[in-house]
Amino acid sequence: MKETQKLYDYISCIRQQNKVDIHSIINTTLVINPYITNFPKDFLLDNFKKENKLKLFIFHSVKFYFFNVIRFIFFIQIFFYHKLLYKKPKHDISKHDLILDIYVLVDGVIKENKFNDNYFPALYPILKKNKIKHMFIPRLYGLSSNPFKLHQQLKSFFQVINKDTNNFLFEAELLSAKDFFQLAWLILYYPFKTLSQLVKEKNQQDASFNSHLLRDISKQQFDAFSRYIFGKNIAKISDISKIYSWSEFQVIERAFNYAIRKNSDIKVYACQFLVSHPVYFNMHVQDVDEFNGSAPHKVLVNGSYYLLERERVDYQLGVSLRYQEIFEYQSQNLGSNVILLGSYFINETMNMLKLVSNLDAVIFKGHPAIDVDIFLDVMGKNIKVTNENIYNLFPETALIIGSATGSLAEAIACGVSVVVVAQENELITNPLVDMGKGKMWDIAFNAIEVEQKIKKLLEFRNKNMDEIKVIATWYKDNFFIEPTEENIVRAFELN
Repeated sequence: MKETQKLYDYISCIRQQNKVDIHSIINTTLVINPYITNFPKDFLLDNFKKENKLKLFIFHSVKFYFFNVIRFIFFIQIFFYHKLLYKKPKHDISKHDLILDIYVLVDGVIKENKFNDNYFPALYPILKKNKIKHMFIPRLYGLSSNPFKLHQQLKSFFQVINKDTNNFLFEAELLSAKDFFQLAWLILYYPFKTLSQLVKEKNQQDASFNSHLLRDISKQQFDAFSRYIFGKNIAKISDISKIYSWSEFQVIERAFNYAIRKNSDIKVYACQFLVSHPVYFNMHVQDVDEFNGSAPHKVLVNGSYYLLERERVDYQLGVSLRYQEIFEYQSQNLGSNVILLGSYFINETMNMLKLVSNLDAVIFKGHPAIDVDIFLDVMGKNIKVTNENIYNLFPETALIIGSATGSLAEAIACGVSVVVVAQENELITNPLVDMGKGKMWDIAFNAIEVEQKIKKLLEFRNKNMDEIKVIATWYKDNFFIEPTEENIVRAFELN
């Protein structure tokens, strides 16, 4: 914990000294997303090395321009496809009480032939009951990079959306020629603005930071620039008062928040209705984020455990809209199955599948965004694949194996034991806390430890079911808030 705080303090100090502008707001290294930049890992594990800064700047700037020019052309394509394919009539934004900023999985909409929001599911019956109108500003996810496939994909997508009764506001609807020029300028200027964020090298940490700063130029996300433009355009709509944004506080949210707050009085509520882990550093809103204008006005969290003490940032209890099943689950979990939950990160899943190859029998449930077929070569005969809902699996399950997924906390809250798989010399992406460690959950780094931990945890649960229930209840009470009508109304300020 102390080392983690040193990381936050180090980055906050740099950010306070930097000029506040969109380029510093979205800088990948300063945001310290561990899935994008390696700086947090190297800082915490004391991995330092000297590198030629000029070579790093040239190489990663060229790489940045190459990929962002492609992405810019791709963005223009989407703009024209939107104009061509989106047929719904324009609607009066002022007549909507809530604006919801969410991801939309394009292929999911096409496959189901309907639009379903999986982020705020329990909210909509209450909005309907109270005749509260809402509108979506979707972030399209999973678009094909192939221009020919993209056309067909968007054609199929908008065929569904055009028939949907919900109202949407897409980025393309507000774009002007001026916006494209500004977007191009932001991209062109970014590598050179990064140079202004280099620090005077007083120690190894400073040298490492500078190296990562230059290396991360090529990792900068195009969407951060486009969401900034979108935020500026949203800010011009005077009738909007509140936006509820699904938020992991990544660069796209920071850019959007900054544009909104700099140009309007619209209030942005960051809805962090998910289970996270401590090393997902970017998700934690710091006081410096409020200082530089990239923070939301309020951060709504999934449970009391996630409330953070800040001087400037307003953390409040939200509601667990996606976790209704936890509060409905009643089983005693008397089964014996061992389930492996796949990760969003393919390498993590590959590693876990190898570690369980010697177990007698394992049920494998892949991540919904990842095709399980890519793992066939590493699956042993002991592994059976399932697509079943985890809550249907829990009653026959004694233990779950996984990494970097909130489903591990769901399992614990429902009385199922857990082995968290970690890797040596890597940050441990564990969503659980000390409560219940060694009794209901534990960490394993290799195949031998996986077997040992499974044996230890199963022996404990067989002899201590009462304590298992106590631990499960603690996680349920601290990590989640039941999505009752009362709690939803409170969280979204609907009264």
